Amino acid sequence: MAYFSGNYDDKELEELSMNKPIMKEVMDFERSFLMDKMQRREYEQREKALRDYYSYMDETFEDGYDKGFGKGKMEGKMEGRIEGKMEGRIEGRKEGKIEGINEIALRMLKRGKELAEIVEDTGLSIEEVKKLQA
Repeated sequence: MAYFSGNYDDKELEELSMNKPIMKEVMDFERSFLMDKMQRREYEQREKALRDYYSYMDETFEDGYDKGFGKGKMEGKMEGRIEGKMEGRIEGRKEGKIEGINEIALRMLKRGKELAEIVEDTGLSIEEVKKLQA
């Protein structure tokens, strides 16, 4: 509509107010509002307060989001480190156990024990014991 776009002339305004009674009411209200400086000032202050409020809320939200994201990221890293350490310990224990069994099998081989006895005592397969012999 021409009235709300600001691109209107007096003739268009007159025609608009005659054809649509609600538009006449809107234009009369606007005229009285623009003439009353106190009312206009209150309106502008209220608009400024609302803009300030929404700006503050946006900024606060972003700060909260950033802090929460940072905290989550830090907690995730800590959780990952703990999980990694646990997996490393488990893997290390497995490797240590295997190395220990292999050492025992090598000592048994050096003492001249039979292959069958080494397999029975260590739980290694014949192929694994033969690899240690080589």
